[in-house]
Amino acid sequence: TTTVRLNPGNYRFAGRICTSGVKPLEFGTHHGAALRVLGKTERSPGIVGDGKWREVFVDFRVADIPTDLSLLCELRGRAGQAWFDVGSLQLVRLE
Repeated sequence: TTTVRLNPGNYRFAGRICTSGVKPLEFGTHHGAALRVLGKTERSPGIVGDGKWREVFVDFRVADIPTDLSLLCELRGRAGQAWFDVGSLQLVRLE
């Protein structure tokens, strides 16, 4: 997790994820390894099972005023492991 202050606009939080034996939770709607912006409903697709390195992203909007947001690499599952390529993580302002 890291916190950033962002001006109003559209953004993309992207990075690479690899998984091994990730099993979805038995409850809820968000499962697997994903990138997420705390306080926003958007999140990258959750990756479950076994997977090679995959590029994922989540697009989101900051409205009206500069805002502090937390960017998360998260694993929501009942089993398994996930790796996040820290060097691939990036936040880009979209035009």
